[in-house]
Amino acid sequence: MGRYNDYVRTLVEKPELAKLLLTQMPGEKMGEMTDGEAAVYGHLLIGYGIIEEAFLLYSKKWIDEETWLQWSAFLEILSKQPQFTKVHSASSGTFDKNFENYVSKMVSKRKLSENNQSPDLTPR
Repeated sequence: MGRYNDYVRTLVEKPELAKLLLTQMPGEKMGEMTDGEAAVYGHLLIGYGIIEEAFLLYSKKWIDEETWLQWSAFLEILSKQPQFTKVHSASSGTFDKNFENYVSKMVSKRKLSENNQSPDLTPR
């Protein structure tokens, strides 16, 4: 994964490259991005890739559950960032399928809980 991480780091260091790549990706259309937004996207993609590595290590039982739960908690925090859903959908098919499914379920569950916790604004 070293070369992959180096490549994605380049997207952070050179946001213009990130913007070029993101306009060509299938899935969710990114639209116009500022250099700052492209850098944030790159950082989230780096985190996504690192956490995928931890997921694979846990799947192979190379790290214990306690360690994985710490990574999973960090993934929960990252997933609350507005661009995270874009990272997840735009990179679909480029990461481990089981990891992508895990993230999809986590994001869906979080969205459901956010919707259920919103105040009732129905007029009475």
